[in-house]
Amino acid sequence: MDDDKVAKAAALLAEARRTGVRLRGLPDDCLPVNAAKSNAIGDETARQLGEAVSGYKISFLFKPREAPFISPLFESRIFAAPAEIPASLTPSLFIEPEITFRLQHDLPPRD
Repeated sequence: MDDDKVAKAAALLAEARRTGVRLRGLPDDCLPVNAAKSNAIGDETARQLGEAVSGYKISFLFKPREAPFISPLFESRIFAAPAEIPASLTPSLFIEPEITFRLQHDLPPRD
């Protein structure tokens, strides 16, 4: 997947985010084939949106030596509890809450 296809996929995702119009999927010619390509699309989408990133969501497919999927969490979509989330932010009316915590001190080194 070349840079043009990454940019195309990111532009579609960014437009869907800006307008709230649901994107049913990416065209076949810009579907990511692995975590690295998916991450490149996520990075480019964040760049195109220009929103502040406050954290990252990381998931693994449980495949040996497979890179994790890394998605930015935008400041505009992080809410402190208790929170009321405007329905306009979730046009599908589906919500996937993430539970996060902030470390106050460095973790000790491990073997």
